[in-house]
Amino acid sequence: MRKYYLIITVLFGLMGLNSIAQEKYAVLICGEEVHVSHGDECLDCYPVGNRAYYNWTEFWDDTYLMWEMLVKPEAEGGMGFADENVYVLYADGTDGNIANPTWYADRYSSFNNFEIINITDDSATRDNVMEVLTGLAYGHNGYTRLKEDDFLFVWTFGHSISNELKDNGFSLKLYGDSITEVELGQKLRAISTEKKAIWMQNCFSSRYIDNLQKLNTVINTASWFSGHVADDYPVVENEIINDSTYHHAEFDYHLYSSTNQETPEEVSYYNGVPLSNADLNNDNVISLYESNQWLVNHNSTPDSMVFVDSCDISATTSLRFPTLLFENITSSESHRGIIGVTKDVRVMPGQTLTLYDKAKVHFINDAKITVEAGASLVIGDNVEFIMDDPHGTSDPSHSALLVRGNISFGSNVKFSSKNGHDWKGLDFDAMTTSYTLQNIEFDHCGIYGSVTVSNS
Repeated sequence: MRKYYLIITVLFGLMGLNSIAQEKYAVLICGEEVHVSHGDECLDCYPVGNRAYYNWTEFWDDTYLMWEMLVKPEAEGGMGFADENVYVLYADGTDGNIANPTWYADRYSSFNNFEIINITDDSATRDNVMEVLTGLAYGHNGYTRLKEDDFLFVWTFGHSISNELKDNGFSLKLYGDSITEVELGQKLRAISTEKKAIWMQNCFSSRYIDNLQKLNTVINTASWFSGHVADDYPVVENEIINDSTYHHAEFDYHLYSSTNQETPEEVSYYNGVPLSNADLNNDNVISLYESNQWLVNHNSTPDSMVFVDSCDISATTSLRFPTLLFENITSSESHRGIIGVTKDVRVMPGQTLTLYDKAKVHFINDAKITVEAGASLVIGDNVEFIMDDPHGTSDPSHSALLVRGNISFGSNVKFSSKNGHDWKGLDFDAMTTSYTLQNIEFDHCGIYGSVTVSNS
């Protein structure tokens, strides 16, 4: 690894070998498979108006798009999830395009786009859904037990079954069986991540909310009654590829397009409006709040959507960065896990910003954090500050952790560059107080000010 030290060169020992940073995980669940109809004969499909004469492809199309959005690299507009952390439970366990190889378009082939043969990890049966969610909660059967530092995204699609006569509300229809809303809520609440995001496209999804709510969980649901296919209004939303129609659910279409900043057809506008308009605070990251606002303003089907953000965190939570910092800190805050600094942030006098152990703080958009005189920054063990500039457009003289106030360091703190571009790093801004720092690593950046670095 090549290192650049702008002021001093220090040899550091091995650091942080036992630290495990926050990870982002996702579970995508769709129990319905593609239903194919031929002429006037509907084979194993659900006739709704003239939909009986279409290929019901949205179940695979939207499953694939959600996976693609998550695992695509950030430099390509994706959310940067590791593929091994995204659990896809779909129908009988076979990718929809593989189950229909003679006519399915390459647009919905993971092999064509990523050289990955099959993104589906297992069939969407009750046993498999229970196994994955239990595994993430307790670490059973080889699954990683998710911790408070981790982040979980859950997406569901398919049909719902009314259990009201049994006083059990509704069940999510899976492949050959189902899971009740009570059971689903119990399993998700047992997973101890500090933050969760849940998107539910399935019919009656808004009725599940009471069983899903938990602190720091943002829930977005498609309907009180029936989820709707994209209605091609005011523009065509379902794709025509090689004379075949590839459908999307309206709810999925708008959340995907706004978050991904591209429609399924890979264009950056909708009905002549740039998708960048979804970025209400212009920080180049779409928060859960912003994607919902785009959905509300552009949904044209009669869905009764419900959005729940009981802890008021959706504006500062995104799939790319589970925690977003873009406003000045005017009351003391504490954060953990993956953090995106998307605009210049000042810790104001009298306030404290605490970064818990193992936090990963990404600087994008040339942003910096300034700890003003009279303010404090508390940095835990194994915290890493990262220049995150995939396109090489940042100004290295601007992005920095600039300290004019008080700061305390844990052990094994690191300043690095994700993309190999130089940046300023740690700047004590001509402070007269002398700091002695131990076991701090600088990669593609440096340190300025009255400071002594040692490796004792």
